[in-house]
Amino acid sequence: MPSDPMPSDPIPSDPGAVPASSAKRFERTYPIRFAHCDAAGIVFYPHYFVILNDHVEDWFGEALQHDFLAWHRDLGLGVPTVRIECDFLAPSRIGERLRFWLEIERLGRSSVTLVRGAECGGEQRLRVRQSLVCIELASGRSRPWPEAVRERMAAFVVPPAPARPIANHATDRPEAP
Repeated sequence: MPSDPMPSDPIPSDPGAVPASSAKRFERTYPIRFAHCDAAGIVFYPHYFVILNDHVEDWFGEALQHDFLAWHRDLGLGVPTVRIECDFLAPSRIGERLRFWLEIERLGRSSVTLVRGAECGGEQRLRVRQSLVCIELASGRSRPWPEAVRERMAAFVVPPAPARPIANHATDRPEAP
C-alpha cells in the first residue's frame, strides 16, 4: 500500500496539465499539514522556506534533470540561497493545498534570480525573490552552471516587463481653465 506523502512532498500534477516548461513556469501543489502550523492555526513562516526549498529541489530533479543527491554527491556541487526577499500576503491554514510556482528573472553565469509565489483558490499567499548560486562544495566558491543545466534553466526565463514611460510633469499637467 503506498504511504501518505511526507509533509512537504508535492501532490502529483494532473496528467492533462500543460507541461511547466511550455508555460515558462515550474508549478507544484503542496499540502499544508498540521506540522506546518503554529498555535494560531496558520503556517509558521519558517515552514514556508522549507517548502520553497523542496520546490527548488523538485525543479532541479524534474525540470532540470539533476536530482539533489547526484548534484551534491556525484558532482560535488551545491546551490545555496544567497539572498531571499519574501512578502507574506495572506495566511494559509492546515488542509489547504498551495500551488507554488517559479520563474527565472535573471540567469547569470553562476547564479540565478527566481521570482516565486504561492497561491490557493486564486488568492496570492506569498511572493518571493530568491537568488541561488552554483558552488563547488569542496571550495565553497562559485562556479559556472553545468551547460546542460543552464540550457534547461533558460526555458524558465521570463522576458522583462516593458518599461513604463516616466511622466513628464511639466507637460502632463491639465490645462488651466
